[in-house]
Amino acid sequence: MPFDLWWLLIPLALVALPGLWFVLRRKRADEDADEVYEEVASEPLPVLAPTPPISTRPPANRPPVPQPAAKAPEPAPAPAQWSGETPAISLDVGRMSATLVNAALSWRLTVENRGDTPLGPVMVAGDMIAAHASLPVEQQLATDGQPLELIDDIGVIEPGGQAELRGEFRVPLSSINPIHARSALLYIPLVRFRVEADGLSTLATFAVGETPPVAKAALLPFRLDLGPRVWAKISQRQVDREPVAA
Repeated sequence: MPFDLWWLLIPLALVALPGLWFVLRRKRADEDADEVYEEVASEPLPVLAPTPPISTRPPANRPPVPQPAAKAPEPAPAPAQWSGETPAISLDVGRMSATLVNAALSWRLTVENRGDTPLGPVMVAGDMIAAHASLPVEQQLATDGQPLELIDDIGVIEPGGQAELRGEFRVPLSSINPIHARSALLYIPLVRFRVEADGLSTLATFAVGETPPVAKAALLPFRLDLGPRVWAKISQRQVDREPVAA
């Protein structure tokens, strides 16, 4: 090669050497990447536990939500108390209310025919008075000679059958002689019934009062000095149970 051409190789070398160095470096980097990939691919993959959905994850740093207490079962209703054989009667009282004018008691009377033949027509009489120590006992209880107001006729009751009669007694407050206990005016209603049919008669008297907090305790009298009000939790206790022939 002529001597004057060597000076042309110098700039060519300056241009070619950086390109060659870049190619060799890229090839080395690719070989290193292949080795790393083969090493990673040869290792077993770790087993990851499945992530629970967000709705089932326990809340972080949150106190547990209190669960409502189990509702206590309501007490079973008391069995009906019956008076007499035929006709037999049972009373359920609803509520007592006092206004500025009257005292009112709602009630339901059940009459049962425990005989072998139809019973009727059945006549029902009754009233409501105030118990008071100033009155003789004979005037406070339903007796054979005590006049009671006719309420209704409930027709004929077949053997083993029952009939119900619903009503309300109203007594003017001016006719009630309350029991004075210091500044309190106490009212103890006495509900009296006579049920007659086919020459048979059943008489019964019931004392009515607020239901006591303790079972089998005495009924609580109603206070009339506290103004108009409604008593929903009330009960009745039968005073006498002896049937009387008509």
